[in-house]
Amino acid sequence: CQVLSLRPVARERIVAALEERGGDQERARLLASLSRGRVGWAIEASQDDRVLARREEVLEKLRKLPLNITVTAFEL
Repeated sequence: CQVLSLRPVARERIVAALEERGGDQERARLLASLSRGRVGWAIEASQDDRVLARREEVLEKLRKLPLNITVTAFEL
């Protein structure tokens, strides 16, 4: 058994790989950023609309949080 240490792939290379597969540039850039250098993840995510839909759901919930939530949490 041998351990292979792999480095994250550069964002620009992931964007290029996604665009080569027919993805639009804006979506490719977003997925490349979210992938943290994992090409396989980015390619799979580009083929599954649920990935970005779920991200948007989570972001929307975060936007609805009160701005003073951290202060309230420490006022116990």
